[in-house]
Amino acid sequence: MSLAMAKLALGGAQFGLDYGVTNKAGQVSPQALHSILLEAGKRGIDMVDTAAQYGNSEVAIGEALKSVGRIRLITKSANLAAARSAHHAVELLNDGFATSLSRLGVSHVEGFLFHRAADLTGE
Repeated sequence: MSLAMAKLALGGAQFGLDYGVTNKAGQVSPQALHSILLEAGKRGIDMVDTAAQYGNSEVAIGEALKSVGRIRLITKSANLAAARSAHHAVELLNDGFATSLSRLGVSHVEGFLFHRAADLTGE
């Protein structure tokens, strides 16, 4: 198993949201996402960074993977501000991770990150 990280990854926010200061076209269509992932793969970009908070990005990427093939994935935790205790935060992380895997249609991801630094500090 290689732990080498990609030098470049695609950001997945626009795959699930009408997102971005310079975005004039809105959310990427399923057809465009398919084309983007194929072209990225041809150019050696095989990693996508997404999050549950990016609208339906995880679902859209999961659907595209069915025809595009293997892409390495990173996703992020949900906001943990609602956690009532450390134990509850762990439950939220576990549930969120399982939900993300299901939406993406995969058994694993390359990384699962905290989406907000404040979730680590409790601020």
